Amino acid sequence: MTIKAAARELSLVVVGDLNPAILHPTWFAAQGLIKDAEAQDSAIEVVHKEVALWELDWLKVHATTSRLQFFSEKEAFFLPLRDLMIGTLTLLSHTPISALGVNWGSYYQFPDNKSFQKFGHDIVPKERWMKALKNPVTARVTVNSDRDDNFEGQIHTSVSGHNKFPLCVYIAINDHFKLNSSSPMTTTEQVTVRITAAWDKSEQRPQQVADELFKGF
Repeated sequence: MTIKAAARELSLVVVGDLNPAILHPTWFAAQGLIKDAEAQDSAIEVVHKEVALWELDWLKVHATTSRLQFFSEKEAFFLPLRDLMIGTLTLLSHTPISALGVNWGSYYQFPDNKSFQKFGHDIVPKERWMKALKNPVTARVTVNSDRDDNFEGQIHTSVSGHNKFPLCVYIAINDHFKLNSSSPMTTTEQVTVRITAAWDKSEQRPQQVADELFKGF
């Protein structure tokens, strides 16, 4: 039996010196980044000089003075989410950015408790733990790895149990990019280059990790 993703999510995050007050749905609509109707129907929690928090039916926006995040749980909008970040930073071309994260989340539901427990034991063998602890259970595992391209940064992968579904395992992959402040390109241009060049490989990585971890299930 193959364990397949029951749900997926994506967030794009940039760290830098930001102005949340400008990041209102009406600004995005005026720039042609979202539709006027979407801006009118947006659910706005707050937009002021320190934080902007609002959402559409496919998108959540959370901005502070140091961080901008676009998030979606709808796979059909993962590419529009990417293009929205590129479009936003192209317009805000003088915004200093220090880091980019392309963050994939996937939820996997096991068919029965036996296979669910076996998976936890497989990724963290309990023999040594059982000598020191009573009934040890795998809660969360994090593995860091080097990038497999020419960009600076790391890949951070974590595996944990989750209550979104019964017998659920959540795999999160943070595709982290450092930016080069001495580059002739602006940092917003560097974000565009990295998102565009690394997108296909980044998008495929969650499935590649899952294929390896779920072998035999």
